[in-house]
Amino acid sequence: MLKIAYILTTYPCRSETFIERQIKALQESGFDITIFAAGYNGTNGPSQSKAFYRPNFSLFETFRFAIRHPLSLLRLLILFVKFLFACPREATVIACNMHTIFYFSSIVERLNINHIHSGFLSWPACIGLAVAKLSRKKFSISAHSRDIFVEHGAANLKIKHSMFTVCCTSDGLEYLKTKLLKQYHSKLYLNYHGIELSRGKVNNCRCNPSPLITATARLVEKKGFNVLIKSFGSVVNKYPSAKLIIAGSGPESNNLNHLIKENHLEKNIKMLGWVEHRRLMKLLSDSDILVVPSIVDSNGDRDGIPNIILEAFSVGTPVIASCVGGITEAVKDNHTGLLVAPSNTAQLLEAILKLIEDKVMSAKLSENAYELLKYHFDLQKNAQQLAKLFMDTNDA
Repeated sequence: MLKIAYILTTYPCRSETFIERQIKALQESGFDITIFAAGYNGTNGPSQSKAFYRPNFSLFETFRFAIRHPLSLLRLLILFVKFLFACPREATVIACNMHTIFYFSSIVERLNINHIHSGFLSWPACIGLAVAKLSRKKFSISAHSRDIFVEHGAANLKIKHSMFTVCCTSDGLEYLKTKLLKQYHSKLYLNYHGIELSRGKVNNCRCNPSPLITATARLVEKKGFNVLIKSFGSVVNKYPSAKLIIAGSGPESNNLNHLIKENHLEKNIKMLGWVEHRRLMKLLSDSDILVVPSIVDSNGDRDGIPNIILEAFSVGTPVIASCVGGITEAVKDNHTGLLVAPSNTAQLLEAILKLIEDKVMSAKLSENAYELLKYHFDLQKNAQQLAKLFMDTNDA
């Protein structure tokens, strides 16, 4: 049995349910997974029995480990110097987390873990590479969106030492190539996220007298919810009983609430805050349209393929989304959904009205979307692709 340490920033994390699904699928394939994370922001604590978290800093414990393992300390110092030349900010991560690295390494040794896998290219890859060096284990990375487009510091160093690095979109993979030396391109693999394909017959032709539109994500700039709110005011002008539900929490919450009041849309737009996944799926099933109005934010961050798009595909809810980031790899314009230019309120309004008024088109988009879901985003198939990389790496 292959024992893998998954290094994550937070676990469980409300906005990273794809990680939970991937880990579960790997476990069902026979892998023994242990979680290492800085902390968690779930509501009920860790969902894995084997989850270890960054300890409180202890100078005594740090020195004690260093004295007991002088060669490990030397390897860590050499790695620190390499990070210092590659990206001083990432070197600071190593320096500030020495106690965490020592602690995680001791658990890897105690549990006889075979492979270190970092769930993101950012903090987890710094810590994961350090743990792999200290414990002399094989190392790999998963890269997603913000960690590719914004937090890719020392990417060459991290990927140089990885056995492989998987990206969850072609868009992210191609962007990452622009940050890497060509000799490391061969270490990159495309591995889409996936979801369970277990839906029964779905009524794709909803006939709600009051159109219900849903948008859900963390309330951050790149999600573009301000654009949706502005467009929705014009939807209400034509359909006064139309409803928009925004599910999610985050730093943009106050700004969005202010925008709703400013546009006198309090009766038509409801902000739910964070919603438990089962309730969210029920909301999605009841909705006429899912809107994903993503933009590229001021830091250059953008979406990969938001999992809510795949979940909408799975229950037959038609999708309107911005043509940004990896979204176009799932939403094919006029085939699996409708695409609009980011921040274009006129195009977004036109697309919403089109799907409200054309139920035949909505049904066709939903049927095509489910076929694409089966072909590219089957959780079991995609998890097996990742499992094969782990097995091939550790058989070598």
